[in-house]
Amino acid sequence: GKFAFFHSDNFDTEQTADEFFVTEKTTGTRYQIHFAGQEIPQAKTDDLVVVHGVQAGAHIAATANDAQVTSSSAVAAISTPQTLKKVAVILINFQNSPTQPYTPDFARGVMFTNTTGANAYYQEASFGKLGLTGYARSDGDIYGWYTIPYDSTTCSYSSWATAAEAAAKADGFVRTNYNDIEYAFPKSACTWWGLASIGGNPGQSWVNGSYATKVVGHELGHNFGMHHANTYRCTDSTGVTVYISSTCKSTEYADPFDIMNSGSN
Repeated sequence: GKFAFFHSDNFDTEQTADEFFVTEKTTGTRYQIHFAGQEIPQAKTDDLVVVHGVQAGAHIAATANDAQVTSSSAVAAISTPQTLKKVAVILINFQNSPTQPYTPDFARGVMFTNTTGANAYYQEASFGKLGLTGYARSDGDIYGWYTIPYDSTTCSYSSWATAAEAAAKADGFVRTNYNDIEYAFPKSACTWWGLASIGGNPGQSWVNGSYATKVVGHELGHNFGMHHANTYRCTDSTGVTVYISSTCKSTEYADPFDIMNSGSN
């Protein structure tokens, strides 16, 4: 069936979580997959996979090697001339909290037009080979605010996305026009700052509360297929950091020079 890989980030506590699902191709039944230990499969969102494991209701226990990709969604390669990713931002709030903590123009700046925004970051980091744009507007497509028929007291992010897209259709939103879609909303019961699919067609990301480049750019990086920017710290027998040794440890989020760390600009 079709694979889905979602990654959440809590930059306050530097805690992360992964969720994996497969939707059976013929019946449409969706299963959550629980991989052993800290294993992560090679599959990305929208890949077609065959999963072997132990099923219990809507859950499957497996190892990472038990998810075999049969057809890849293949994140588009960065090439010359410049690749422009078409991105839609949909602003939503809730029936119990219809607040609008920032303007659509503020969101457009953070995603598309600010010199310190996500578009500027990816332009610089790729030496001009990757940029962000809209479908209707070259300076970025922002839809909303829309009040969706859900409360902020749950974390029903998948249902929120469906409701957001349904509301945006009245303003001309068409899902297939975009490489990536982001849903942004005021602070909710979700425990993360951001959540994103690893890959996907389109890629999806959710921004909970603070709308800042460090969150927006980081979650987009997951859509582009990237994981976290870690460091590899090695120490000698006394615990002093050295270039290389037999005692080295990978530390998640710890590369201070990359937006895929714990949220630095």
